[in-house]
Amino acid sequence: MRIAASPHRPDSPTVPLQDVLGDVRNNPSSGASMGYHGHKMVRGVNIGGFLVPEFWITPSLIAGVPDPKPGDYLELCKRLGAEATLQLMRRHWETWVTEAEVQRLAGAGLTHLRVPIGHWEFVDSDDGYVRGGLPYFKRLVYWASKYGLRVIADMHTAPGSQNGFDNSGTTSGVNWTNDARN
Repeated sequence: MRIAASPHRPDSPTVPLQDVLGDVRNNPSSGASMGYHGHKMVRGVNIGGFLVPEFWITPSLIAGVPDPKPGDYLELCKRLGAEATLQLMRRHWETWVTEAEVQRLAGAGLTHLRVPIGHWEFVDSDDGYVRGGLPYFKRLVYWASKYGLRVIADMHTAPGSQNGFDNSGTTSGVNWTNDARN
Protein backbone atom coordinates (compact mmCIF):
# COMPACT_ATOMS: atom_id res chain seq x y z
CA MET A 1 0.00 0.00 0.00
CA ARG A 2 1.33 3.42 -0.89
CA ILE A 3 0.89 6.26 1.59
CA ALA A 4 1.21 9.81 0.32
CA ALA A 5 3.90 11.87 1.97
CA SER A 6 2.85 15.03 3.74
CA PRO A 7 3.01 17.80 2.76
CA HIS A 8 1.81 17.05 -0.79
CA ARG A 9 4.45 17.39 -3.51
CA PRO A 10 3.25 18.55 -6.94
CA ASP A 11 5.17 15.71 -8.63
CA SER A 12 3.50 13.07 -6.45
CA PRO A 13 1.16 10.60 -8.20
CA THR A 14 -1.31 11.11 -5.36
CA VAL A 15 -3.68 14.05 -5.14
CA PRO A 16 -4.98 15.29 -1.80
CA LEU A 17 -8.76 15.03 -1.69
CA GLN A 18 -9.18 18.70 -0.84
CA ASP A 19 -7.42 19.66 -4.11
CA VAL A 20 -9.93 17.67 -6.15
CA LEU A 21 -12.89 18.89 -4.08
CA GLY A 22 -11.72 22.48 -4.46
CA ASP A 23 -11.59 22.08 -8.25
CA VAL A 24 -15.09 20.58 -8.36
CA ARG A 25 -16.55 23.19 -5.95
CA ASN A 26 -14.97 26.17 -7.72
CA ASN A 27 -15.73 25.00 -11.23
CA PRO A 28 -18.16 22.03 -11.36
CA SER A 29 -17.86 21.77 -15.14
CA SER A 30 -14.04 21.60 -15.02
CA GLY A 31 -14.05 17.86 -15.58
CA ALA A 32 -12.16 17.21 -12.35
CA SER A 33 -12.84 13.70 -11.19
CA MET A 34 -13.02 12.25 -7.73
CA GLY A 35 -10.33 9.60 -7.61
CA TYR A 36 -8.23 7.88 -5.01
CA HIS A 37 -4.47 8.15 -5.12
CA GLY A 38 -4.99 10.53 -7.98
CA HIS A 39 -5.36 7.93 -10.70
CA LYS A 40 -8.37 5.71 -10.35
CA MET A 41 -12.07 6.37 -10.06
CA VAL A 42 -13.77 4.84 -7.02
CA ARG A 43 -16.36 2.28 -8.10
CA GLY A 44 -17.95 0.52 -5.19
CA VAL A 45 -20.82 -1.47 -3.85
CA ASN A 46 -22.37 -1.86 -0.42
CA ILE A 47 -22.26 -5.32 1.14
CA GLY A 48 -25.43 -4.69 3.13
CA GLY A 49 -27.09 -7.28 5.31
CA PHE A 50 -23.85 -9.21 5.79
CA LEU A 51 -22.65 -8.25 9.28
CA VAL A 52 -25.51 -5.95 10.31
CA PRO A 53 -28.71 -7.86 9.59
CA GLU A 54 -31.44 -5.79 8.00
CA PHE A 55 -34.36 -8.09 7.35
CA TRP A 56 -35.61 -6.17 4.32
CA ILE A 57 -32.25 -7.08 2.72
CA THR A 58 -32.00 -10.55 4.28
CA PRO A 59 -35.54 -11.86 4.81
CA SER A 60 -34.13 -15.39 4.65
CA LEU A 61 -32.62 -14.86 8.11
CA ILE A 62 -36.04 -14.72 9.73
CA ALA A 63 -38.01 -16.94 7.36
CA GLY A 64 -37.94 -19.84 9.85
CA VAL A 65 -38.64 -17.71 12.93
CA PRO A 66 -42.23 -18.05 14.18
CA ASP A 67 -44.53 -15.02 13.91
CA PRO A 68 -44.44 -12.31 14.92
CA LYS A 69 -41.15 -11.81 13.08
CA PRO A 70 -38.41 -9.89 14.91
CA GLY A 71 -37.96 -6.34 13.66
CA ASP A 72 -34.24 -6.04 14.30
CA TYR A 73 -31.09 -7.99 15.14
CA LEU A 74 -31.27 -7.44 18.90
CA GLU A 75 -34.82 -8.77 18.98
CA LEU A 76 -33.72 -11.82 16.96
CA CYS A 77 -30.85 -12.45 19.41
CA LYS A 78 -33.13 -12.23 22.42
CA ARG A 79 -35.86 -14.34 20.84
CA LEU A 80 -33.61 -17.19 19.66
CA GLY A 81 -30.94 -17.01 22.35
CA ALA A 82 -27.21 -16.82 21.85
CA GLU A 83 -26.51 -20.36 20.60
CA ALA A 84 -29.35 -20.55 18.06
CA THR A 85 -28.62 -17.02 16.81
CA LEU A 86 -24.93 -17.85 16.39
CA GLN A 87 -25.78 -21.00 14.40
CA LEU A 88 -28.16 -19.02 12.16
CA MET A 89 -25.66 -16.22 11.65
CA ARG A 90 -22.77 -18.59 10.91
CA ARG A 91 -24.79 -20.15 8.08
CA HIS A 92 -25.52 -16.64 6.82
CA TRP A 93 -21.91 -15.42 7.11
CA GLU A 94 -20.68 -18.53 5.28
CA THR A 95 -22.98 -18.00 2.30
CA TRP A 96 -23.93 -14.30 1.99
CA VAL A 97 -20.57 -13.25 0.50
CA THR A 98 -18.32 -15.82 -1.15
CA GLU A 99 -14.84 -15.60 -2.61
CA ALA A 100 -16.31 -16.21 -6.06
CA GLU A 101 -18.61 -13.20 -5.59
CA VAL A 102 -15.71 -10.97 -4.53
CA GLN A 103 -13.74 -12.13 -7.57
CA ARG A 104 -16.76 -11.39 -9.81
CA LEU A 105 -17.11 -7.88 -8.35
CA ALA A 106 -13.43 -7.17 -8.99
CA GLY A 107 -13.76 -8.54 -12.51
CA ALA A 108 -16.68 -6.18 -13.13
CA GLY A 109 -14.39 -3.22 -12.50
CA LEU A 110 -15.30 -2.39 -8.94
CA THR A 111 -12.57 -0.94 -6.74
CA HIS A 112 -14.20 -0.71 -3.29
CA LEU A 113 -16.49 -2.68 -1.01
CA ARG A 114 -18.35 -0.84 1.75
CA VAL A 115 -18.99 -3.23 4.61
CA PRO A 116 -21.34 -2.15 7.42
CA ILE A 117 -20.30 -3.68 10.74
CA GLY A 118 -21.99 -3.61 14.14
CA HIS A 119 -20.53 -2.10 17.27
CA TRP A 120 -21.23 -5.33 19.12
CA GLU A 121 -18.25 -6.91 17.36
CA PHE A 122 -15.93 -4.48 19.20
CA VAL A 123 -17.71 -3.38 22.38
CA ASP A 124 -18.12 -5.68 25.35
CA SER A 125 -21.66 -5.43 26.64
CA ASP A 126 -24.51 -7.37 28.08
CA ASP A 127 -27.04 -5.83 25.68
CA GLY A 128 -27.85 -9.20 24.16
CA TYR A 129 -26.24 -8.85 20.74
CA VAL A 130 -24.60 -12.05 19.50
CA ARG A 131 -21.04 -11.58 18.25
CA GLY A 132 -19.14 -13.69 15.81
CA GLY A 133 -18.95 -11.82 12.51
CA LEU A 134 -15.43 -10.43 12.89
CA PRO A 135 -13.64 -13.50 11.46
CA TYR A 136 -15.94 -13.30 8.43
CA PHE A 137 -15.16 -9.61 8.03
CA LYS A 138 -11.44 -10.44 8.12
CA ARG A 139 -12.00 -13.17 5.54
CA LEU A 140 -13.77 -10.68 3.28
CA VAL A 141 -10.90 -8.19 3.67
CA TYR A 142 -8.44 -10.95 2.70
CA TRP A 143 -10.46 -11.84 -0.41
CA ALA A 144 -10.81 -8.18 -1.35
CA SER A 145 -7.06 -7.70 -1.07
CA LYS A 146 -6.44 -10.85 -3.10
CA TYR A 147 -8.51 -9.45 -5.97
CA GLY A 148 -7.31 -5.85 -5.75
CA LEU A 149 -10.34 -4.37 -4.00
CA ARG A 150 -10.29 -1.95 -1.09
CA VAL A 151 -12.63 -2.23 1.86
CA ILE A 152 -14.39 0.64 3.57
CA ALA A 153 -15.32 -0.58 7.03
CA ASP A 154 -18.50 1.24 8.00
CA MET A 155 -19.14 1.33 11.76
CA HIS A 156 -22.85 1.15 11.09
CA THR A 157 -24.21 1.00 14.64
CA ALA A 158 -23.64 2.60 18.04
CA PRO A 159 -24.45 1.32 21.53
CA GLY A 160 -27.98 2.46 22.32
CA SER A 161 -28.84 3.03 18.62
CA GLN A 162 -27.99 6.13 16.65
CA ASN A 163 -31.28 6.30 14.75
CA GLY A 164 -33.83 3.80 16.09
CA PHE A 165 -33.97 1.90 12.79
CA ASP A 166 -33.14 -1.75 12.14
CA ASN A 167 -29.85 -0.74 10.52
CA SER A 168 -28.67 0.32 13.98
CA GLY A 169 -29.25 -3.16 15.39
CA THR A 170 -32.34 -2.17 17.37
CA THR A 171 -35.59 -0.31 16.76
CA SER A 172 -36.09 0.41 20.47
CA GLY A 173 -35.38 4.13 20.16
CA VAL A 174 -32.47 6.54 19.85
CA ASN A 175 -30.50 6.09 23.05
CA TRP A 176 -26.87 6.52 22.06
CA THR A 177 -26.60 9.81 23.96
CA ASN A 178 -27.56 7.98 27.14
CA ASP A 179 -24.86 5.33 26.76
CA ALA A 180 -21.56 6.08 28.50
CA ARG A 181 -19.68 3.89 25.96
CA ASN A 182 -20.25 6.48 23.23
